[in-house]
Amino acid sequence: MKILDFSNIENLKLKFNSKINFINPNISHEMRVIASIGNVSKKILEIGSRNAINTLLFSMNSSDNTSISLLTLNEKLMLRAYQYNDQNTEIFPKEDNEENSCEDLLFDEVSYNSKIIFLEKDFFKNEHLNFKNNFDLIFLDFENFSDILIENGQFLIDLLSKEGILLIKDHLNNSADFTDFISSKKDIFKINNTNLFFMKN
Repeated sequence: MKILDFSNIENLKLKFNSKINFINPNISHEMRVIASIGNVSKKILEIGSRNAINTLLFSMNSSDNTSISLLTLNEKLMLRAYQYNDQNTEIFPKEDNEENSCEDLLFDEVSYNSKIIFLEKDFFKNEHLNFKNNFDLIFLDFENFSDILIENGQFLIDLLSKEGILLIKDHLNNSADFTDFISSKKDIFKINNTNLFFMKN
């Protein structure tokens, strides 16, 4: 697999953004890459993240008219979203760690939360058919949903817009079968010094 140096990819019309908005200024190179790609994306589909960190990265580093469709197995995050939409009230106590701080900010800041669309778990059964060629960034976290993602590889490609980007995060090495499938369709790259894989439609 080819290695991609994200700091030198002008031919892909992407630019590494050294100034990233986030609640913690000491962020990793990988987070900077994720935020930089989110910065140029208008319709984002995020699948698998177990917390709000990546969602908040996208929210804080994208334009006001960006939409982020989120499919997560984090039931706490989903319950909080439903209650926020219904009552706009706090239902979980705030805890002093980065994951909870991200959730707090995601729901406390209406300007961020208004970008987020929470998807139901049966998205792959029905709803994905309504989003064909819709997303210019699909972000997959293979810590969760790995079996579902592998089974729906072609559907995910079909959801990408004409020049859409597929970004895969895999620090547990769960995505080998999926990346093999994708590489049979398109060129896929490992982003240097990260756990990210990159494909451009």
